[in-house]
Amino acid sequence: MSVSDKQVVRQCLSLLPLQDFVAPFLDYRKQFKTVQLLKLFITGQLLNWDSLRTIESAIRSDEGFQAEFQVKSISKSQLSRRMNSLPVEITQALFAAVVHALRKPIKPSLKGKKPVLAIVDSTSLRMPPVLGDWAYVT
Repeated sequence: MSVSDKQVVRQCLSLLPLQDFVAPFLDYRKQFKTVQLLKLFITGQLLNWDSLRTIESAIRSDEGFQAEFQVKSISKSQLSRRMNSLPVEITQALFAAVVHALRKPIKPSLKGKKPVLAIVDSTSLRMPPVLGDWAYVT
């Protein structure tokens, strides 16, 4: 993983409306908070980390990630327990908030006009294949 990949991930995380997802009732007596968990799994998705073991080793080996997630180390069993205790409604609400934020800048510029689609050069977009797996239908 290159330095630019880490910078892109940090920029993506900074754009997320995570301040709305502070959950004191879910985080009571937990050192790994809901916002940190969401950041961690979004980072894992963006960097194509394929298992809890990979996430664990990436956090242990990188001080930047430790600072970003405010954790020195975490085990795969802790991640598994924390992931299983996270209500699906929180991730659903985060998704809805991101979609709402993406639609917001588009609306004022339309003013009765149909939006124009532009061609995107796909050679400049480097996305792992895992990102689109959830949308695959046979």
